Amino acid sequence: MPGRYSHSIYIKCNIRALENLDLPVPFFPIKKMLRRSAQEIEKQVDFIVPELAEYSQVAQRSALADTGSIITGKLDESIRIKNGHNYADIGTSLFYAQYVEEGRGPVHAKNKPYLVFKIPGRGWIRKKSVGPAPARYFVKRSSKELAKEIPKRLEALGDAIG
Repeated sequence: MPGRYSHSIYIKCNIRALENLDLPVPFFPIKKMLRRSAQEIEKQVDFIVPELAEYSQVAQRSALADTGSIITGKLDESIRIKNGHNYADIGTSLFYAQYVEEGRGPVHAKNKPYLVFKIPGRGWIRKKSVGPAPARYFVKRSSKELAKEIPKRLEALGDAIG
């Protein structure tokens, strides 16, 4: 059975190296300015990662809606964000998320004469087999959108700090 189906955002800023520059004594004000800049960048990255995670969550949900993949709403509601320091994981742990994302082959009734399942608004359905189901990318699509958004956010950060 598949596990968590998601993607991650991790932004690592190794700005502390700026503080350790070996500058001659007259350049002390520059070292102080670099130290402040490094601290400001780290604070801003702490805000950027959760913003990007929310952006990705909305993109995944939007992709599900655009491909007609919302039937019960459980998959849509299960897309969660797990945040850490400069890190976020956006996705779901529902077992069938992989099949929605990548598609699957046909499913046949094996131990019973029919597959029986309920579809909201249509009631109980009995079928000898269902599928195959086409791929309906929601994580992959959100990853592509996120790949375009990350450089924009980091560029804006650079412009803001100067």
